Amino acid sequence: HLAGHGYELRRYHGASVSFTLPEEDRAEFSYSEHDRWLREKLLMGWTYADTKNRALQLNPGIRPFDDLPQKEQFYDRLSVATIIRELAKLDYALEKKA
Repeated sequence: HLAGHGYELRRYHGASVSFTLPEEDRAEFSYSEHDRWLREKLLMGWTYADTKNRALQLNPGIRPFDDLPQKEQFYDRLSVATIIRELAKLDYALEKKA
């Protein structure tokens, strides 16, 4: 997925890593993260419903990113930010390909 967005993962051995993803790229990564989550849920047998029910594998998030309420889109954005932060702790950063 990184290459599809024009990025690669780079390790900075022993260096302090600080990286800020531009807003337009953050939005693209959020779409991709939701798509990844959605595919995982569908493969596990989950389906759409207005109300979440784990026992019946029903979830209101089983729909395209653009159809999600802002509150639900926030979770995908949060996931992207968390991944970037955790990568930095391991001395990794995303680097835009030239």
